Amino acid sequence: MLAVLAYSMTVVELALVIGPGSPPTLGMLAWGWLLDADPTTNAQGAAAAWLLALALAGATGLLWAATQAPLWRSRWSNGQRGCAGAWVERAGAVVLGLLVAVYVAVMLALAAGSVSGVWPFPAVLARSLTWDAWVSVWHSARTIGTTWSLGLASSGTALVWSVAWLECSPPAWDRWLRKLIYLPLVLPSVLWVLGMHATALWLGVDASWTGLWLAHTLACVPYVLIALSPAYTGFDPRLWQVAASLGHGRTRFLLSVKWPLLRAALASALAVGFAVSVAQYLPTLFIGAGRFNTVTTEAVTLASGAQRSLTSAYAWLQWLLPVIGFMLATWAGRPRRF
Repeated sequence: MLAVLAYSMTVVELALVIGPGSPPTLGMLAWGWLLDADPTTNAQGAAAAWLLALALAGATGLLWAATQAPLWRSRWSNGQRGCAGAWVERAGAVVLGLLVAVYVAVMLALAAGSVSGVWPFPAVLARSLTWDAWVSVWHSARTIGTTWSLGLASSGTALVWSVAWLECSPPAWDRWLRKLIYLPLVLPSVLWVLGMHATALWLGVDASWTGLWLAHTLACVPYVLIALSPAYTGFDPRLWQVAASLGHGRTRFLLSVKWPLLRAALASALAVGFAVSVAQYLPTLFIGAGRFNTVTTEAVTLASGAQRSLTSAYAWLQWLLPVIGFMLATWAGRPRRF
C-alpha cells in the first residue's frame, strides 16, 4: 500500500501525458526545475523533491495512524467477515470485470489509432488506414534494441543478485537490510533519480549505457526480490538433506534440484524485472542525458505531439514487450512432461 501511495503521489510521466498541467503536480514541477540549466532553479527542484518526500512521509503517517485506530483493529481486521462478506465478493468481481473491460477498450483504441490515417472529429471511423506508424516503429531498431538490451541486462542482474541474496544472506541481515532494498518503492521517483544521478556523476558513468544499466537494475531489484521471495524461501529444505545424504554438494543440489524446481518462479521474477525496466522513464531521461531512447521515452515524448498514430503504435509496443516477456516466462516455467 505504501508503494502504491508513493507512486500515485510522485509519478511524473503520467502527469506529463494526461495532466494536470495547470496547476502541475509537485513531482512534475520538481522535474521541470531539475531539467533547468540554471543552478538556482536546479537547486529549487531538489528542494521540491525533498518537500515531496516530506509530503509522502506525512501521508504515510496518516495511513499508519488509520491502521492503528480502534475501529480498524477491532472490526475491519479481526478476521470476521460478517454479513457483508458475500456482497464484498460480488462487488470485487464487478470491479475486476470493469477494470478488464477498460484495459481491453484502451488496447483496442490504441490498435485502431495506430493504423488510422486522416480522422476528423465528427467522423465515427477513420477515412483511411495506413501502416506508416508501424513502418516508422520498424525502422526504429536502435530504440527497440536499447529497450531490449537494458531490460534483459538489468532484469538478469537483478535476478542474479536476488538469488545470491536469498541463498547467502544470514536471516538477521535479510530482516534488517530488506527494508533498505525496498526504499526505491516508497521514495519519490524524482528524489531517487536525483540521488542516482549524483552517484552516476561520482562514478563517471553519467550519459552512458553502463549508468543506465545500473539505474535500471536498482529499480528492478525490489520488484524481482518481492516476486521471487515467496517461492524461494518456501522451498522444502528436506530436499537438500536428501541430496546431501546421497553425497552431492551444494552446487550440484542448486543446479540439479533447487533451481530446476524453481524455474517457474525464476522466470516470472525475470519477466517482472524486464517489465519494470521497460517502464522506466525518469532514470532513462535523466541519467542517460537524453542520449538513449527507449520505447517509453519515445511514447511519452510523442504523447505531447500531434502524431496520434505514431504515439498509439509506441504505446502498443510498450505494452507488447512486457507481454512477450511474460509469455516466454510462462513457456520456460511450464511443467515438465515425461
